[in-house]
Amino acid sequence: MDLSVVIPACSWKQIVDDKSSWESEEKWYSLPKPGVVDFGERGLVYPKEWYKRIAACLRSVTRCPRETIEMECIVLNMSASDETAAVVNRYIQRDKRIKLIVIPEECKEIDVRNVGIEMASGNYILFLDARDRLCEDAWEQIEAAVLEEYADFIAYSYITCTVKKKYKKRYLESGGVEYYPIYKDNGKLKAQMLPISEVISTDMQEACRLMYTEPVFHTCWGKLFKSRIIRDYHIEFRTGVMIGADFLFVSEYFEHCENCLMTKAMIYYFEPKDRSIMRHYPIKKLIDFIRIVYTYHVEIVERYHDKILTNSMHAYYIKVLTVLFYAYVGEYSYNEKTREYLFANALETETVRKILDAAATCSFSSALRRYEYRLLCEGNTIKIRKYFVQKAKLLRKHVWLDEWI
Repeated sequence: MDLSVVIPACSWKQIVDDKSSWESEEKWYSLPKPGVVDFGERGLVYPKEWYKRIAACLRSVTRCPRETIEMECIVLNMSASDETAAVVNRYIQRDKRIKLIVIPEECKEIDVRNVGIEMASGNYILFLDARDRLCEDAWEQIEAAVLEEYADFIAYSYITCTVKKKYKKRYLESGGVEYYPIYKDNGKLKAQMLPISEVISTDMQEACRLMYTEPVFHTCWGKLFKSRIIRDYHIEFRTGVMIGADFLFVSEYFEHCENCLMTKAMIYYFEPKDRSIMRHYPIKKLIDFIRIVYTYHVEIVERYHDKILTNSMHAYYIKVLTVLFYAYVGEYSYNEKTREYLFANALETETVRKILDAAATCSFSSALRRYEYRLLCEGNTIKIRKYFVQKAKLLRKHVWLDEWI
């Protein structure tokens, strides 16, 4: 088997609502609003139109040429009888390369992908989100890489496909709340090419720089992984790490690669999130996720004994902190006192102090970055609040923490 395409069709159901982590701070702000689904007395209620998204995804996968690539498509779902399963079963009748695997409903999204790894029999594994789809000429790029086994780590560029969503709310007799998503394609496509020096790059040093100093490889989508390396080194998506699990998986895999291939060729359409998982956690919990990723990356980068790479990595995590503060200002409409309280909570954590101290000798790429670093070091929450509120007004765009780690 040449390639296994793993599609976690149930990942959209994994809206985490860790209410226990909010108890100590609920006097300062209300519990997070529900995302795509809400929790009623009888459990989850799923949006009716989501199953339509996977149909486009499967159509793009079945374009894989049978003559040249031996491919299997593993679709992971929590039910064998819901609308998503019905769509998958229709495609199975047309194409026997597709398999539907029913998994326990208790599984988190990261567990789902680990199941996909165990089930995969291909030399390479390609993860594909059920919301996304492969480009029309994607298989030409994938075919060459898979058959020639170009490299251990293969990363492609992608196209952002913006889709406007509105949700209609309806209360159910069971006590739950159902949200009907209404999708409208606004036709905005944007090429997101890897920031590499050439159209195709095999430079491991450049890949290492992008891995630890840029938000480029923070997701597992659009990459080919050798199943042999994953199994030999027991690499998996970590449970309990809701932000940064992809980044940890990709970087851990990369450490066992001897060669790489990065290309500006775009192979898939990516639909950005309209909601961030960060809204379900208090700021200290988010910093705890940052701590896990940061600690791992510090340990790895120190092995390279490269001062420039080390300084760039520490400077990168200053960006991560500023994204966290900016995202909280943009995501929540708290009053001034609440924002200052949250920022003070963040600044007093050991993780933030470590990141700030480690970046003391770093050279920042711009005067703005230097100013933001000094602002955080100073710890004046009033000035920090005013700065990020003003920045949010000027930029007028959402930034999610899970796009950076």
